[in-house]
Parts: sequence; structure tokens; C-alpha cells
Amino acid sequence: ARIAKEEDERELALIEEEERRERQRKEAKRQKLKHSQR
Repeated sequence: ARIAKEEDERELALIEEEERRERQRKEAKRQKLKHSQR
């Protein structure tokens, strides 16, 4: 059971990492749009 728990935690960490990257990408895109409007 303990091994499965560690696997779940690793899975969660990966998902969180993906979400963080997605947010950063959207943020960067928004920044670029803001700059190009000038």
C-alpha cells in the first residue's frame, strides 16, 4: 500500500508541474499580447 501511495504522490507532483507550466505559458502569451498592442 505504501508503494502505491508514493506512486500517487509522484503522479500528483507531475500533474501540478504540468498545470504550473500551462499557467506560465498563458501568462507569457498575455504579456506578449500586452506588449504588441503598444
